[in-house]
Amino acid sequence: MIRDCHIKVDYLQKIIKSSLELNYNIVQIIRIYGGARKVTYKIECDQNFCCILYVWDNSMDYFNKYTKDNIIFESNGSDLFELNNKFLIQNGIRTPGIYYIDRSNKDYLFDFALVEYISGGEIGNFFGADEDTQYKIFTDLDKNIKKMHSVKNKFYGNLKVKKSYEGRSEELLLNKTLEDIQYSSKFHEGIFKNKIMLIQKIQELYSKIKPRNDYVFIHGELGPNHVFVDEHLNTYLIDIESAMFFDIEYEHSFLELRFGEFYKYLTVNNLDIDRLRFYKLHLHISCLSGALQLKQKGYPDLEDVNGMIENNSKHVLSFIQE
Repeated sequence: MIRDCHIKVDYLQKIIKSSLELNYNIVQIIRIYGGARKVTYKIECDQNFCCILYVWDNSMDYFNKYTKDNIIFESNGSDLFELNNKFLIQNGIRTPGIYYIDRSNKDYLFDFALVEYISGGEIGNFFGADEDTQYKIFTDLDKNIKKMHSVKNKFYGNLKVKKSYEGRSEELLLNKTLEDIQYSSKFHEGIFKNKIMLIQKIQELYSKIKPRNDYVFIHGELGPNHVFVDEHLNTYLIDIESAMFFDIEYEHSFLELRFGEFYKYLTVNNLDIDRLRFYKLHLHISCLSGALQLKQKGYPDLEDVNGMIENNSKHVLSFIQE
């Protein structure tokens, strides 16, 4: 039984038996590492029942200070999690169901939720599977994504936004990219030496984009670690707080970046090439800046962080060699 869980076992047991009316007894609680925004635990009970405990503890959010004043980049919190969960399910997009959520802060000074456990794990576990299994899983994921992208809006932003922002969506990301270049140049020699050329490059790519106001609902951070697979090979989107209405090219730039060779199952036609180029550079700079921030803040998985820094810095610098 884990000793450093945010919530006492007796308290969780009471929720499971009283609030959820489930006759299961907690056997053990396992901390799941890897996230930088919220804390995740797996609760294992008798009778083969499991669920996930999410805890939104701002003191353990590595990016809380960076995003709290940027509404469009607000990608954490139980309110967004619940809003997006309901919205996705209502539109037929698979995501784990919520069993229980508490934002009262009555007994604990943080929000938390008990959520459906998906037994197959991350989609990355199936990268080495046989071709038929891969095809079934990725075809299902493609359908899930296309269904999500079929939901459209005339303005961008998350579901808490009720009116249009001032300024173009890509302009907002241009400004963020310039901030990320400035930050990264403080901690990465290659970025420091090429800062002016990178600023010129992102501005050049931005200048080629034609304005539009047609947005789709996107996940926002859809990598292999945010797709889970059940025993029937159905796919589920997790870590959905960053979901919002935005450019479809942003999502596909991220998908290609994170899925690599498996992106072949997820491609679509008629994407704006200029937007793709702009977002690809933006995302590599953003991922580099994020990894450098994690390193400065003492993120525990240093090997993973250093890998992100090395990989994204190479991609960033390759843009100015074209």
